[in-house]
Amino acid sequence: MGEQNTQTSEKQSLKAFSYESAKAASALSALPHIYEKEKFKGDLNGFKDTVNAEYNDIEREYLHVIVAGDVTAVMTLNTNNHNATVAFDPTHTLGDKLDNFFRKEKDHSLGGKVHGGIYSDIVKDRTISEKFPGSSLTDVIGAILHSYANQNPEKSLNVDFTGFSSGGAKAAMTAGEMIAEGFFKDYPNIQLQNVYTFSPPGYANNEFIEKFEQATEQLGANSYMVQIHGDTTPSILTSDASGLFTKYHYGQAGDHIYIIPSETGEPQMLINPSQETLDALPEPEHDKKEVHTLKAYQYVLTTDNSTEITPQPLTNTPSLEP
Repeated sequence: MGEQNTQTSEKQSLKAFSYESAKAASALSALPHIYEKEKFKGDLNGFKDTVNAEYNDIEREYLHVIVAGDVTAVMTLNTNNHNATVAFDPTHTLGDKLDNFFRKEKDHSLGGKVHGGIYSDIVKDRTISEKFPGSSLTDVIGAILHSYANQNPEKSLNVDFTGFSSGGAKAAMTAGEMIAEGFFKDYPNIQLQNVYTFSPPGYANNEFIEKFEQATEQLGANSYMVQIHGDTTPSILTSDASGLFTKYHYGQAGDHIYIIPSETGEPQMLINPSQETLDALPEPEHDKKEVHTLKAYQYVLTTDNSTEITPQPLTNTPSLEP
């Protein structure tokens, strides 16, 4: 598949969305979940075997697994393009489920309020690694990014954050925390490039979303929330949730990339669609239970997405464990 690009006319600062880059990010966002599943089995050789079999492009010496409480992050470096990726785990463990349950809002350092259970686990002070200094998840991520940047100090290190489902919420909150700490301004040779969140539930109020989008734009970075038609997870904890239990006032940051698969033709894409536009779409052709998987997203992003809908107006491997 050739790299496809799309740009809206309503937001001139929106850089082209790349299916190829999004697909690469979605593949890496699977790594934390794979690690947690193999760790649960008690044999991390399964994680190594999966990486060796399915991730030929990963440079093993620059693969780090960070476990901070209930958050698992996997970091990789591609020395060919000097690009680092930080990927976060979706809901898997009991601790993840408890974090999801504590949804009461908490002040974020960047401004606004976010999902308290997930955010608290990201910023909590703890001993994570003796090799990389720091007392929080963001400290350790920053230290590893410095080690990556030192591999080629004459060239800027580009950084992507990504995650699937609740991992997407963790990715955005962590990126926002590092922006608030001034990390990317203090170290201009380390540049935030993309934040790809795949089907995250609602996790932040409008103030955080606005500040996050302003901050990423000022840094020249892109932020995307990717959703497949029929996947209802992004409605959880939003005012559009289908069930009373999941209704809340949270939303997601980033440009909304809404992809409509087709069993008989090419998928279509909406950028920042209004709720009215989404409500008018026909029922999905696929089973809703099958669409909230990383494999579904990787399949759609692999397909040639040359047919597009007119954009709508913008709407508001070492393991480091405690």
